[in-house]
Amino acid sequence: MAAFFQQVFALLNTDAGNLTYHLVLAFSIAGALQAAYIFWRSSLSPRGQRMVFGLGLLLAVQLVLYVSSGLAWQGLLDATVILPLVDRAVGLVSLIIVIWLWIFPERNGGTADVASLILGILTVVLLTVGVLWWAGQSNGATFNGSIPDTIAEMYAIVLAGFGLMFLLIRRPLQWGAGVAMLALILAGHSAQLLLPVDEGSIPVAVHLALMAAYPILLFLPQRFPLWVATPLEQPQPATSQPFAPASLPVDRLVSILRLAEDGDDDLQCRSIVQLVAGAMNAEVCLLVSAPDSQGIMAVRCGFDLIR
Repeated sequence: MAAFFQQVFALLNTDAGNLTYHLVLAFSIAGALQAAYIFWRSSLSPRGQRMVFGLGLLLAVQLVLYVSSGLAWQGLLDATVILPLVDRAVGLVSLIIVIWLWIFPERNGGTADVASLILGILTVVLLTVGVLWWAGQSNGATFNGSIPDTIAEMYAIVLAGFGLMFLLIRRPLQWGAGVAMLALILAGHSAQLLLPVDEGSIPVAVHLALMAAYPILLFLPQRFPLWVATPLEQPQPATSQPFAPASLPVDRLVSILRLAEDGDDDLQCRSIVQLVAGAMNAEVCLLVSAPDSQGIMAVRCGFDLIR
């Protein structure tokens, strides 16, 4: 088994292995982005818009690393000074985006968005400082095991650890897939920190973990029920015929029954009024709580079928 991993690490240290790493990550992100775009265009949901934005940004960040690797391969970029730091910075920014995508599918006041933006800017600043420092200290030395590499791996471990903690606390839909992805990323960075490969500047343990983790992004657009992505039928113009409520399809009835399994009360409420409004052809549907001891009733949520 040890010999097998040694061969894998040796392969990832080559140009062919590095190209394979870039292709696996790029195709995984592109596949998830396509599914997220279809979901967004079908449902016009803010969740879909956030997924498209996050995955598009994630793909753009990976393209920066791919272009940098191509420039280094052509000799236009110093592969021993700039490229290793760009690789670590892209990995850290990508990790921030991945955590944001899994934990915060909705805006929630914008606090998480601002915090993620600040972390991203901080990472870019650290990259700039690291390039300036490493340029005067490297003297042809390999980047693996160096001080900037150690700082980058510790930073990634802290990010992945906090991401796992918040994911377990919030438990959004399909949170198990997010836990698996972040756990793989955490394992890769931990292996790179504890068992660094001294030869070269490529974090082979991290790259191997990312190649196993990024295909899990394909589950991201599937975290919301498919019936949410189905656009509601446009209301028909008023006619002189008497009103007859539409029959409730079996698949929508099953969807209503499955709501009891979801712990998100807000999603349950909004889903119920949307389904009932579509099934009954009602222009407006409200979900009202039963009267309390003082006879007060509260409107939990509502849905406007026409809008």
